[in-house]
Amino acid sequence: MKVKAFYFYLLGEFMLNKKVRMWMSTSLTMFLMISGTAFAVPAAQQSVSGEAGAGAAIEKKYVQNQQKQRDMAQSASTAVTNTTEVRPAQTKPVYSSYKGWAAPAVKSFLNVRSKPSSSGTVVGKLKKGSIAKIIKKGTQWSKIQSGKVIGYVCNDYLVWDKNIYTYAQSRDYPKKAIVTAQALKVRQEPSTEAKVLSLVSRQDSYKIVSENQDWVKVKVDGQKGYLSKDYVQVKFYFSRAVAAETQKTKTADAKASRSTAATEAEKASTSPENNQSASVRKQIVNYALKYVGNPYVYGGASLTKGADCSGFIMKVYAHFGYSLSHSSGAQAGEGREISISSVRPGDLLFYKRGGRINHVTMYIGSGKVVHASNSAPYPKGGIKVSSINYRTPCKAVRIIR
Repeated sequence: MKVKAFYFYLLGEFMLNKKVRMWMSTSLTMFLMISGTAFAVPAAQQSVSGEAGAGAAIEKKYVQNQQKQRDMAQSASTAVTNTTEVRPAQTKPVYSSYKGWAAPAVKSFLNVRSKPSSSGTVVGKLKKGSIAKIIKKGTQWSKIQSGKVIGYVCNDYLVWDKNIYTYAQSRDYPKKAIVTAQALKVRQEPSTEAKVLSLVSRQDSYKIVSENQDWVKVKVDGQKGYLSKDYVQVKFYFSRAVAAETQKTKTADAKASRSTAATEAEKASTSPENNQSASVRKQIVNYALKYVGNPYVYGGASLTKGADCSGFIMKVYAHFGYSLSHSSGAQAGEGREISISSVRPGDLLFYKRGGRINHVTMYIGSGKVVHASNSAPYPKGGIKVSSINYRTPCKAVRIIR
């Protein structure tokens, strides 16, 4: 009876556990062999050695199996507990990107010389907060490149590789956020539920005003907003070396710009083609102003449904037979570069962010420009009119022939 009750128990487990079904099949075979006619055992003996003996064997197997299952369950439980306690692998260290670089550990600047000696001519200055790529590391002097400056600096005044991060962190150097998403929303508050102020593009770089664990606060087109750290790369904001002749070059350029502006102003007032040119410029500007109030759309090129900055300029000029690229950086290389002080209505003005051109506007006269600004609703964003200096222009190009 004990064996029968045991098999009724196994019958309930039969449909639930594949291992039980396999074990039961083996055990049943053994049981039949032991208690059946395969053995010539007297009936009275069969009652003991067959039923009781087989039952004891099966029951022992059952106990062993149950213990094994408990051990497996305990092992699995321990494995799960241990897994949840294992810390995730460390991410790539922040300083890894500075391998092969050096920064000056100075209060003001470090001279970059023409040869590995203090007698070498000064070809540039590596100022505090700047960084340089190591071309060849020497025992006392190393050859570096920073920006357009190439020369030698004394090793005694440099920090290297991963130590750059520690050095910059200890001196609270400014940081920048580089956008890694194709298009990223700028939020009014550090929350995904907050109002969207603007859109920024991949590889755009912004100086960080402040930050917390999940967000960085930056300034975009004159407005402060927040970018999610999930979609930006945070780095220290290092500058580049300044060439020794830069200041002289700037002074010469300024004089040339003033001279050019004066000459062009004189030509504009006396040239017989002035009226025709002014007429074309006026038409282009008036055509562009027709679309003020329409939306900004990243990657767009529709004057009515939405365009980005270069798409807006491209479409306006296309209406007058000019073919321009759909990229502010590319448009900066089209047409003829002119001094910013000599812009006329219809000329293009360009703006930099993080060392590269990322925005274009059209000058309309009286110190104002029209442009597809950002994704915020008009008048904060969209196609609108702004002051020429709402950001500092870095380049001017004339397209109108």
